[in-house]
Amino acid sequence: MASNISEEIARWFENTKHLVDRLAETAQRKEQLEVKDAALERDNEQLRGELDELRNEIQLLRIERASVAEILRSIADDLSTT
Repeated sequence: MASNISEEIARWFENTKHLVDRLAETAQRKEQLEVKDAALERDNEQLRGELDELRNEIQLLRIERASVAEILRSIADDLSTT
């Protein structure tokens, strides 16, 4: 019976050690994921800012293109009437 108890204690000790090791690995992995998450959040914000800038630039280019097109139409009209 003492042998069974010793075996149970040894098994319990090994299982507990394995569980503690897994918990430590999980905690470390969680920390790594949190660091990656924070980096991705920063990258995401930077990309959103760049996207907004590009949208604004596209809008300005469209306005400029419309203005140039209007000038060219006006020149073409002047040339066709002379």
